[in-house]
Amino acid sequence: IPVIFVTGQAETEAVVEGFRTGGVDYIVKPFRSEEVLVRVQTHLKMDRLHRELEQSNRHIQEASERKSRFLANMSHELRTPMNAIIGFTSLVLRRGADQLSEQHRDNLIKVTESAHHLLNLINDILDLSKIEAGRMEVENLCSHRSPSRVKSVLRPTVLEARGQAYGAAPPQRRSYQPRDALTMRTTDSITGT
Repeated sequence: IPVIFVTGQAETEAVVEGFRTGGVDYIVKPFRSEEVLVRVQTHLKMDRLHRELEQSNRHIQEASERKSRFLANMSHELRTPMNAIIGFTSLVLRRGADQLSEQHRDNLIKVTESAHHLLNLINDILDLSKIEAGRMEVENLCSHRSPSRVKSVLRPTVLEARGQAYGAAPPQRRSYQPRDALTMRTTDSITGT
């Protein structure tokens, strides 16, 4: 419950002492009852809104934790069969390459490449869920990339953001590169897109 103190002293020292002892507002004597009523109503409303905000924040945090657990579980459940697909197609390509037609071989290569691409996406999702859960830290982009590489990653995103901000047609998105999703999400966060 908010504490509003009533004082006959308007000096700074007395008011500061009132705040230090737990007051949230003060009224100087003599006072009008209308002013007291409005201040009390205002502080009760602020207290209620503060409690509602804390409750909403708890719900958001719980939902975020559930989402992170779900993503981590789903990513793990998807990685196992994806690794099996990659392993079996690679095995068939290695051991049976001479027995396969060129079309079958090309199809198996496409399956393997697609499986690797999908596995990279799954790994990116898993990395994001680890970051959100606080079990992984995001590395500085420049620690393992040259400045020109960082610039090439950031440039399309910045150009797109500028185009959207000024109503211009956004430039074509660059093609997705495996394991760049985390970088793209990081740059999207930096530019606000």
